[in-house]
Amino acid sequence: MVYVSNRPAGEPASVQIVSPGLHVLSNSKLDTPWPKALRLHRNLEEMLEGYGGEEIPVKEVVAKLMNDSVKADFNRLPVTGCEPEWEFSLSSIFVDTESEKGRYGTRSIAALSAASDGVVSFYERYLEVDGDVWKEHTVEFQMDNSHKTAQFMEDYD
Repeated sequence: MVYVSNRPAGEPASVQIVSPGLHVLSNSKLDTPWPKALRLHRNLEEMLEGYGGEEIPVKEVVAKLMNDSVKADFNRLPVTGCEPEWEFSLSSIFVDTESEKGRYGTRSIAALSAASDGVVSFYERYLEVDGDVWKEHTVEFQMDNSHKTAQFMEDYD
C-alpha cells in the first residue's frame, strides 16, 4: 500500500510505501504524532489486544474509538499556525465546536482494514450536506493472490 499526500501546503506532493501495522491519519501526514493521533493509536492497540487476535468489526472500531471528544492537554497542542484556543477546540478525535461561521467539526469518519485472507474493507460514516443526518458507506473487495485484481462490493445506508 502507498500513501500519497499534498500536506503540508506549499510542499511538493509525497508518496511513501506504508509499512505493515497500525497507522493513524489526521489533518496532517500519516502517523504525525499529534496528541489525538497518538491517543487513537493507543486506544486501537488496546482494543486489538482485548480481542486477542480475533477480528473486530470495523463499525465497532468506529463507534468505540472515533467518537472520542476528550481534548488534549493545552501544553501538548501541536503548532499548526492556528490560535492556541482554536487548536484546543480541534484537539479531540471527534470535533464538534462553534466558530464565527457556525458549527465546525468532524464530517466524516473512515476506517480501512485488510484481513490476511485478502478481504479489504473501507467503512465511512459521514454527515449529510444538511449537517443533521449521519449516513454510512462500505466498500469491500477481495484481493487475489497476485494482488492485481479485486472484486468490489458496495453498500450504502
